[in-house]
Amino acid sequence: MKTLKNLFSSLEAVFIFAMFASVLVACGDDDDPVEQRVPTYANAMLRYVVSQELLDVVDITVKYIDGDEVKTEKMTTNIWNKSTKQAKIPTTVGFKVTMKLKDGITLDKDKYTVSYFDGDPFVGIYDQDGYSMNVDVDYSWSSMDNYVSKDEFLNYVNDYCYEYVVNVKEGGKIEKTTKDW
Repeated sequence: MKTLKNLFSSLEAVFIFAMFASVLVACGDDDDPVEQRVPTYANAMLRYVVSQELLDVVDITVKYIDGDEVKTEKMTTNIWNKSTKQAKIPTTVGFKVTMKLKDGITLDKDKYTVSYFDGDPFVGIYDQDGYSMNVDVDYSWSSMDNYVSKDEFLNYVNDYCYEYVVNVKEGGKIEKTTKDW
């Protein structure tokens, strides 16, 4: 009987040790380090708006950076929107708008509307898993119309250039820059 009692005591000790060891192993899994989010990709949501009156008499060309390529489009509607491909950081994103009076157009009005637009496009920063890292987004857009003479309108169109270009640096830091298009 004493041998049977010793056997049960030994089995009980082994059982308690096995349970204690499994608890220690399970608790060890909770100490895995959390994966650090690293800014890895960037893209831009670009928007440009003009009045229909302007679009009727002017060819508007938009050059933009789509991933690693520069592309060119003509505006065919008064609102141009583009979401660019994601590009690996460091990268450059942005666009440039130029205007030219359409061929064969005769300006016959005394006054023309010139629209001024102000606002920065949205640049999205994404981590290695594709999750957005933009926390504070300060995106605003405003416009104003100005009425100018025919000569002022022609000068405006011929000299017009709007450019928004940023370099996205390691760590997701965004710095405004210019580009040789």
